[in-house]
Amino acid sequence: MVDDRTKQGRFDHQDRIIKLGHMLYALRRCEGFLPFIASLKSRDLAPTFFELWVANILSTNGYEIEFVETTGVRGSDYDLTACRDGQELCIEAKSRRSGPILNQSTLSNALTKARKQLPGTGPGIIFVEIPAEWTMNDDAELTVADTMAFFFRNTSRVNG
Repeated sequence: MVDDRTKQGRFDHQDRIIKLGHMLYALRRCEGFLPFIASLKSRDLAPTFFELWVANILSTNGYEIEFVETTGVRGSDYDLTACRDGQELCIEAKSRRSGPILNQSTLSNALTKARKQLPGTGPGIIFVEIPAEWTMNDDAELTVADTMAFFFRNTSRVNG
């Protein structure tokens, strides 16, 4: 939710718009970009922004990015493919911008859902955006660390 009633809110909104434009321009030559753009009409902007942010970070670090079209098929419905030096990575970006209160099951469910979207073979990476509200919880760091440790103990499909 954009609060443009304050000077800071207007600045933040303008900053996000500029970043969005920059990322769209920087990624315009990536494979699958045009279908990705076409899908924007039916997608929520917040998770889409995070997906673009992840793609932009990887692209800036020398990865060739491909936007993967949504298929609805388990194991092949991830967001991006990133390739560098012949190594291909499957990427799922999850944005937890708001919603349920932070606890191990909330974060674990998001990670498990993301893992199921990745292929069963080959390296996979999950990027998760943690809502700012979660960081205000006194136990946030411990909860996130414990959840991540549990998740990685029980998967070989996702790289830590």
